[in-house]
Amino acid sequence: MQFLRNISNGKSLGALLVIYILFAALVMSGMVGSSAEKIQPLDLLFSYTPTQAYDLITGYGDKRATYAYMSLTADTAYPMIYTALFMVLIMQLAKTLWPDHPGRHRLALVPLCAFVFDLLENHSIRKMLNAFPERLDNVAETASAFTSLKWSSVYVIFTIIIVLLVLLLIKKLKA
Repeated sequence: MQFLRNISNGKSLGALLVIYILFAALVMSGMVGSSAEKIQPLDLLFSYTPTQAYDLITGYGDKRATYAYMSLTADTAYPMIYTALFMVLIMQLAKTLWPDHPGRHRLALVPLCAFVFDLLENHSIRKMLNAFPERLDNVAETASAFTSLKWSSVYVIFTIIIVLLVLLLIKKLKA
């Protein structure tokens, strides 16, 4: 926690935001293909059935191997980047709001939930892609559960950030 407190400042937040935006725009946008050949990645859905998952995987056609590779590389780095960004942002807000209450700074650890679920989701999706055309319905159900848990965690993270921003605004208005 102390390391996170130490690195949580405007410079690291700005640097992580730039890295996040560049990575999302230049690398992650390539996962779905060009505008003429867009695919629907499973991990952008909130949930899916095994049949829905395999309908999408079948539709990937010759892009299936590329999607599996991107899931192993770019979609492994991406959770690291957004987790670091959210952890630093939440820590920065918590330090500003409660400088004398380091226990409340633990809110900055919540993004680790999304990180773990995202990596488990990616592993499950890669397993399905690599086994195709064999159907691994249990793996598809597990992947969908991890996807839902990831997005639920992201919603919690955004709620924390919004609440902290509102509390900060209230604090500044009272000052």
